[in-house]
Amino acid sequence: MPSRKAPAGGLDEDAERGDHPYDRERVRRATAPAIRARSPQPFGLIEALPRHAVGKVAKRECVSASSSSRGGEDSSPAPRRTPRFGMHGTRGQSRLSGPDAGDDRIRFVEVDGIRIRAAIRGAGRPLLLVMGIGGNIEMWHPFERALDGSGIQTITFDAPGVGESTNWRRPRRMGALARTVDRLIGALGYQAVDVLGVSFGGALAQQLVRQSPDRVRRLVLAATAPGIPGLGGVPGRPGAMLTLVTPLRYYSPAYFRKVAPTLYGGRIGREPELLAEQAHARMSRPPSPRGYFAQLYAMWGWTNVPWLRSIRHPTLVMAGDDDPIIPLANGRLLAKLIPLARLEVITGGGHLFLLEEADRSAALVREFLLQRRDGT
Repeated sequence: MPSRKAPAGGLDEDAERGDHPYDRERVRRATAPAIRARSPQPFGLIEALPRHAVGKVAKRECVSASSSSRGGEDSSPAPRRTPRFGMHGTRGQSRLSGPDAGDDRIRFVEVDGIRIRAAIRGAGRPLLLVMGIGGNIEMWHPFERALDGSGIQTITFDAPGVGESTNWRRPRRMGALARTVDRLIGALGYQAVDVLGVSFGGALAQQLVRQSPDRVRRLVLAATAPGIPGLGGVPGRPGAMLTLVTPLRYYSPAYFRKVAPTLYGGRIGREPELLAEQAHARMSRPPSPRGYFAQLYAMWGWTNVPWLRSIRHPTLVMAGDDDPIIPLANGRLLAKLIPLARLEVITGGGHLFLLEEADRSAALVREFLLQRRDGT
């Protein structure tokens, strides 16, 4: 068996061995006095907050996987309505189970010791959608509806600790998250897919294409940056950045209504129906506090600037000019540094332009994904 090599992006080997410095018990003991005395650091906050009840997980179908091979441009779509589909890994086949094992919409996948909730919609060229911090599958529905009948099949998932996906015992860095997404793609039966990432999901998409370039055919980066502020990213408005520190907007409808207009910009503050739809989607399956803070931890110190010029995939960069979290300058920087990238500016678009301007955004993505290599 070949020796394990840490992927680019900082996968901690000690996390694999079980002696990660953020061992839960040690963190609890170390932060308990601070929790009682004053406001702690993020992982102290995790211990101080009450455990979030995600709800009962429906038994749909379960796919066990360890790793899978990577393919090329002509990847076939995920198998449909079959009792079993083969894995490309080294530990045998995957297995569907549960009362709805033939359902193509919702499934549960066991990858890297956790259970990930995933969904597949439509038929055609497979497109993996990677949501921002704390976001769940349901938040993609406006964009997916706009893509219906376009010849694009969408694949969505709840990140570890988000929605109905379980979480690791210890938080992991971006490299480990990207490896899990890589294995999730294989577990669902795909060799390679197009990838669209928004906000935090855009950073994860960059990490994925860096570590596993053969998994990705074309890349769409929406409302995202090449690194955290100070490490390649241009910071957003201070008030918006501070609001992101807490997941309260996923739990309190009143708080979400209060902060959404200034946090996200765009149309959401002017159109109550958009606000109501987003509030319902978010709070139907919110992240656990531990899962949310684990995503913050994964991003801490992350940058992709030194590797952007090595991305040789056709890339569409999308950015709104009214985004308080990720200013337009970040999109311009990504488009400049990625060799095969082009920039599309969404006039009047806030941080959630993919959902607010779903038809317009879907048309741009569809045109980009279905065009030939020569641009026609």
